[in-house]
Order: sequence, then structure tokens, then C-alpha cells
Amino acid sequence: RDFAPGSIPHSAVLALTIGCVCGVAAWLYYMFLEWALDFLWHDLPERFVIDYWPEYLYVLWIPLIGFGMAVGLGIVVKVMGEPGDLPYTVKCVHEKGYVAMNHVMPMVMASQCSIL
Repeated sequence: RDFAPGSIPHSAVLALTIGCVCGVAAWLYYMFLEWALDFLWHDLPERFVIDYWPEYLYVLWIPLIGFGMAVGLGIVVKVMGEPGDLPYTVKCVHEKGYVAMNHVMPMVMASQCSIL
């Protein structure tokens, strides 16, 4: 059997490995996102807002978290660098076939701050 680079068996093993690694990374991202959403929007208000703030001020939790995440996003961009936008990502994929690793973590952190 031929297992040289570029052969069908070699490509199949690479595809399976890359697919598994990407699947695990996506699962970890999603699990952290679910935990953080639950923590910010359920656990923290139950611990620090309900029964401590007057009920008419409960709505202030929304802009408080929104502002906090905006500051977090600004810090991520300042410290980690630009995450890149959709045109940049499409250009990378079309020209190189991948997104450079130096943009992956800023992209992950920026998206977490933006979604939360």
C-alpha cells in the first residue's frame, strides 16, 4: 500500500485527524460559551442582584454586562491584536487555504466577548 504524502490513504488519515481536532475545538468553544452565558445571565444576577437591588433596577444588569463585555473586547483587541473580520477570513481561506494561527486566539476571544 502506498501511504506517501498526497495519496488517498494519507489524505484520508489527515482529513480524519483534522476533522476530529477541529470538532473537539468547536465543542470546547461551545461548552465554554454555554457556561459563560449561564454564569453571566443566570448565576451572577441570582447571587448579586436579586434580593440585593431594588426590583426596578434589575434592568441595569443588561447595560452593565454589555458595557463590561465591550471593555473586555477592547482589551482583547489591544492586547492580542486585531481578530480579523469576515473579508479578511475569506481572503485567507481563498489565498492560503487557512487562517494564520496568530489570528485564531484573538478571533476566539473577541467572539466570546461579543456574544456574551
